[in-house]
Amino acid sequence: KKQKEDIEELKGLFSELLKEEKGNEDEYIPLFTGAYIPEKGFEAVYEFIIEGKDVPLVIEAGEDGIRCRYEKMDEPDVLAKISKSTLKDITEKRQTFQKAFMTGDMTAKGNFRTLQMLDRIFEF
Repeated sequence: KKQKEDIEELKGLFSELLKEEKGNEDEYIPLFTGAYIPEKGFEAVYEFIIEGKDVPLVIEAGEDGIRCRYEKMDEPDVLAKISKSTLKDITEKRQTFQKAFMTGDMTAKGNFRTLQMLDRIFEF
């Protein structure tokens, strides 16, 4: 009986931890969707590998809107690696994507014209 109670207690504990982690996974999606400014004729797929996150943040931007989710892409237009602190600085208007890239706080590969559009299509 005691073993059953212990298992139930552990189950509840791990369930809460998973809920917290899942809630934390979504922290960037509202920031990006709220700051998005569509650009006529522009479409791109960005994949952000964020330090400490298990799954990359994928942003599909188009003139009709934006779609954000956490998953691994095969061939995004731009693949960027960024720390949580740098991303926080960008979303809190203390830095731009361009500055982060130029100073080495963010690394990227792919289409650099598309990379430059980040500061145009997101107004933080």
